[in-house]
Amino acid sequence: MSMNKKMIGEQGFTLVELSIVIIIIGFLIAGIAAGTSLIKQAELNSIVTDFQGYQTSYNNFLGRYTKAPGDFDAAGTIWPACTGTPLDCNGNANGVIDLGGAGAVTNEGVLAWKHLSLANMISSGIQDPLTTQATDAVYKLGTSVPLSKVGGAGYMMFFGNDGAATPAGLANIPASGLWNDNRTNAVFIGKPGANLYLDVGAVKAEDAFNIDKKLDDGAVSNAVFSGANTGFVRTVEGVNATNADCLTGGNSATAANYAIGTGTASTACVVGLGLN
Repeated sequence: MSMNKKMIGEQGFTLVELSIVIIIIGFLIAGIAAGTSLIKQAELNSIVTDFQGYQTSYNNFLGRYTKAPGDFDAAGTIWPACTGTPLDCNGNANGVIDLGGAGAVTNEGVLAWKHLSLANMISSGIQDPLTTQATDAVYKLGTSVPLSKVGGAGYMMFFGNDGAATPAGLANIPASGLWNDNRTNAVFIGKPGANLYLDVGAVKAEDAFNIDKKLDDGAVSNAVFSGANTGFVRTVEGVNATNADCLTGGNSATAANYAIGTGTASTACVVGLGLN
């Protein structure tokens, strides 16, 4: 073999070939970034769609039975197989979805999904509240409460003022509640914590703001992202939040704005939609 042929055989990539490789890598990176963005957008859209669907289901149930799901006091009569005795599946008919104590059948936040499932107003799969509350330390997503497309998150329904009683696991709710009108029931997206509540944040501050903007009064003025404590969509920091990760004023009902640009990128927000 001649020296020239040997040198040609040992040559590396040319500048043109290297340029092509770099371009291909750039396309791959751009494609991955675009794909990630599309997945995130799809997740946010799914939350908006779920909120709207649960609001419709809630109001359809209210229209048919004149009581809110979970609070309905004749569920055991209409659906005898709901639980062992009618009282196990009945709410107290006080007009709001009470959370009650952990593990107690008075937790109407679990009964709400059971009632909606029995009325065929949400997809099936929600189990009896007694079998999911009395034996489990946390909610089972997809069986005791609906599962969200956001990884590890689900939906909980309860009275927006229940924070006034500060039941275990809801210390993140302001003492004055979220609506503080003694009547507003709401559906929230969050992740299971150490108690029977979805009190761990499920979305980032920016995502919570975008949900608020799509459905309600989320607005930005002079770099202040407001709407967290007004209107139908309201947000609180999950128990996992630190250093105002979600809201600039923490869970203060008077100073809460979305911590976009000032908070961290952690999923520290629990977002709720008023149902009535």
